Amino acid sequence: MPQPPAVLGGGAADPTSWIAAYGSMAADLAAFQATAPMAASFDINDVVTAMEPAYKLGFAWSMEVSHDDLTVRLLHRSGWDHSSTVPTEDANELLTGQLLANLLGIRVAVSAATAQPQPTVIPPTPKAAAKPQPEPQVAAPDPIAEPDEAPADLIGEGSPDTEVLPENLQPLSAADRDTCIAVIKAMSPDARKSFTIEFRNHFNIDREARTISGFITQVQHQQFVQAFLDELELQGVAA
Repeated sequence: MPQPPAVLGGGAADPTSWIAAYGSMAADLAAFQATAPMAASFDINDVVTAMEPAYKLGFAWSMEVSHDDLTVRLLHRSGWDHSSTVPTEDANELLTGQLLANLLGIRVAVSAATAQPQPTVIPPTPKAAAKPQPEPQVAAPDPIAEPDEAPADLIGEGSPDTEVLPENLQPLSAADRDTCIAVIKAMSPDARKSFTIEFRNHFNIDREARTISGFITQVQHQQFVQAFLDELELQGVAA
């Protein structure tokens, strides 16, 4: 970091002179950086060549090597100096040049980043061919789904009907709905097919709906089930 100028005779330095000296150094450094040439590399010889205009502005540099540290120091005619230190074991000509370039703000054509080993690019692993997916299995038909072929109407004319009153539109309780579905599933195959046809026709259920169980939701549906069972009994047809 920048250091204040040494005071001859060991006396206390005047803070005002420190500020003036630092301002002088900062102004000269900014002037140098505005027109400084680019160094070809971090090699110390290339950096020193790029530094030549700084000599005219009162800069100099020194390198101090001890048993433990390498210090590169930038000196200015105002008495201020600026230094950077690294362990001696890491010292080499490129690092010395990099330290001096950083102190002066010299741009380098080959940056430190490009001098670092580049990460190995691993090509993407080719994706394996997708395994053919098994065709989805068709679920077993719902016990009360509409039959592929409509059987003969076992009841004939006079299909069960109920008057649509407000109370008939009330929703069924879960228990009543489960009971209706259980009764339908317990019908013989012929009676269940006939019921499915009659229920769809009576309540105008779209043929695309594969099952009627989801439409048994109101009191009128429960009444329809009961009326259907009553007519089967009148005609002597087993449910």
